[in-house]
Amino acid sequence: METLDKNTVVLAWLLRGIEDFFVAFSKFDESFSRYRQLLNAMGFEMVCKAYLLAIKACEFEGHEEKQALARIDKTAKTFGHDLKRLIN
Repeated sequence: METLDKNTVVLAWLLRGIEDFFVAFSKFDESFSRYRQLLNAMGFEMVCKAYLLAIKACEFEGHEEKQALARIDKTAKTFGHDLKRLIN
């Protein structure tokens, strides 16, 4: 039975957030500037969710991979895209 461990899950979400920040800050052409705010918000959201998944790792760690992914998805969707709610 394959399982997911906390470090793998958190690192995946954290790296995705950092990637969004990197793209937002590395594109300097004017036509791209309208996407910066979106990418920064997405990056912040991913970093916050990585933290929340680290705290709630007991909900998915040690479970079968398919079940763990469903629990991770449910946890991430519970917080939605509301940054104020993520911070609280």
